[in-house]
Amino acid sequence: MVGQTGERWYEAELHRIRGELLLSAARPEPARAEPEFRRALDLADAQGARLWGLRAAVSLAELYLDHGDAAAARDVLEPLHAWFEATPAAAEGGQRRDYHQGEDSVEYRRAARILKELTATARP
Repeated sequence: MVGQTGERWYEAELHRIRGELLLSAARPEPARAEPEFRRALDLADAQGARLWGLRAAVSLAELYLDHGDAAAARDVLEPLHAWFEATPAAAEGGQRRDYHQGEDSVEYRRAARILKELTATARP
């Protein structure tokens, strides 16, 4: 679809969705889903589309958690979550955080919940 229309602003989200579809298939394919999530992260980063990036990071972190890799989940989530935490409300032309009001988004709350759970389980 992106190749036909030339519109690329949602390309990262398309890769994330493709990854989710690969995981929700009758025969889940995590080995094929992971590169889709990584591609989504790379595209979102290149475009400065942090909310798309956060969505991809949450999907990738959940995949890592499903496979017992808490460190990788934390590594992928922390940078984007920290950006939303640190960005002042007056940033980006006076809009709150991102055009989707990042900290109020479902993705932000999911990322925060996962990081909180990872922190709680990491304590001795």
